[in-house]
Amino acid sequence: MKRYIATFHTHFAAMATFRAMCGAGIAAELCPVPRALSADCGTCVHYDAPDTCEKLLHADFDRVVLVGNDGGYEMLAKNDAP
Repeated sequence: MKRYIATFHTHFAAMATFRAMCGAGIAAELCPVPRALSADCGTCVHYDAPDTCEKLLHADFDRVVLVGNDGGYEMLAKNDAP
């Protein structure tokens, strides 16, 4: 399993994604967005999964990053939709 962080434009999108992931049996938690990743709503979803689980993300997600062993972040997906 890998550790991911998904950021969002709205708190509603973060909550909807959290619920979808929990419903799918993915270990997830709502957390404040790390300063290095600053996002619009300030709430992110940390989750452990074998992949990015993009199908479970609310359409209003901002980006998904992989959390590295060194604590750094690697951007894996960015939502450029308006």
